[in-house]
Amino acid sequence: MGVMMLQGTGSNVGKSVLTAAVIRILKRRGLSVAPFKAQNMSNNSGVTVTGGELGRAQVVQAMAAGIEPDTRMNPILLKPQGDSVSQVVVEGEVWRTLSATEYHSAKGELWPVVTRNLEALQDEFDVVVIEGAGSPAEINLRDTDIVNMEVALHAKAPVYLVGDINNGGVFAWLYGTYELLSETEKELVAGFIINKFRGDRALLESGLEWLTEKTGVPVTGVIEYIEDIGIAEEDSLGIPAPAASPTDSDDGGLIKGPIEVAVVRLPRISNFTDIDALKGDQRFKVRWVEPGRPILSNSGRAPDVVIIPGSKTTIKDLATLRSSGAVEMILECHSKGSTVIGLCGGFQMLGRRIHDDQGIEAEAGTTVEGLGLLDTATYFEAHKTLERTKASIAESAPISSSNGEISGYEIHMGRTQLLNGANPLFTLEDGRPEGAISRDAKCFGSYLHGLFDESTVRDILVQLIHATPAPAESVSHSQIEEAALNRLADIVERDLDIDSMIASI
Repeated sequence: MGVMMLQGTGSNVGKSVLTAAVIRILKRRGLSVAPFKAQNMSNNSGVTVTGGELGRAQVVQAMAAGIEPDTRMNPILLKPQGDSVSQVVVEGEVWRTLSATEYHSAKGELWPVVTRNLEALQDEFDVVVIEGAGSPAEINLRDTDIVNMEVALHAKAPVYLVGDINNGGVFAWLYGTYELLSETEKELVAGFIINKFRGDRALLESGLEWLTEKTGVPVTGVIEYIEDIGIAEEDSLGIPAPAASPTDSDDGGLIKGPIEVAVVRLPRISNFTDIDALKGDQRFKVRWVEPGRPILSNSGRAPDVVIIPGSKTTIKDLATLRSSGAVEMILECHSKGSTVIGLCGGFQMLGRRIHDDQGIEAEAGTTVEGLGLLDTATYFEAHKTLERTKASIAESAPISSSNGEISGYEIHMGRTQLLNGANPLFTLEDGRPEGAISRDAKCFGSYLHGLFDESTVRDILVQLIHATPAPAESVSHSQIEEAALNRLADIVERDLDIDSMIASI
């Protein structure tokens, strides 16, 4: 049939979620659909079955389409390593590490990558739903655009411009963005979509009429504000703002209440969606903590669990934890009984030392001390591990589980060696050890992203904290995500003129 494209007035207006919704609606109408985003900037990524890396948003959109993620869906992924430097992943593999200026100079070289991957998807699927990035009206970036209107022009895609009314000023955003487009680009704009609306639709009508009168473009939909969507966010803008500090009212109860989980919000956090499965399990109560803010409650009680998530730059984020006093707080929580968990970069931080002999993150030959809660040492390497994997609880691990296989995926540069006082947490399907766990089971870490998505590890965590048998059966996170996608599609289909969108293809 063809293509359609969702662009936005800015970042975080809901493009990724609405794209997933439109894809699920089209799938339910019997069409084969694929997502496409030429260039994504996010440290939240996933891995394909063939070991390629792509943005997490496109993984979710592929799930909405009922297909396997494919690097063609996101041929260029920028993974920020600092304020102006990013690792550039092209067609699933690390290409270069570039400054912002260097990357903009390289866009001409990357444009053929965009077009060939988009065209390959067009040949295979009935509909390709394209997502833009940021705003098409960034006039300083227009001459090197490879993700917004340049893609729309190449594909001759009808464009639907999304604005977020919840932040205010949506008519100025939509009208201003439209007016900053060239006349040729304006011809592609098929509709406006107002997202995250609360209140009485009747009070909006005069504004909708004004917008259409001024531009000649119809308003294709007004989407209600959806609480607790349950869909993975694309970047850390979606992480809830941490509370100033936990209070006694947050204590919940050590045994009868939900298990309290404090997650450290690292400055360069990656794959924070690892926490989503805990948030969706009523046995857990998750809160985010900024480095340096209190982790203990004001009565001095430690949370049941402290999690250090993944990081794009482990050494820099570990330095932030030290300078902010967060390391001391985590160690104090551990001494008061908290189970401390590290995921990927967080796992590396929990060990005794991190060695950067090759200068991957710091000056070559750098060695930094970790938290020392696990008897491990990490060695950074230029090779990037990208693979899906399956594992089971290691026989020597001081925990037990009657459940079977655990699935996850690895995205990291470096290997972690077990020293004398650590046992592996998992055994991979090829027999190799993975992760580490302390002898008292009060600290463990793993490179496996998606660790909590299966119920097995969540059940083990309940057993460790409550010292009671884990429930016989839990809902898997994939089931929760499927239900969330269908709920999202139901709401969006009600509020969106999807028939006119299909007709515009």
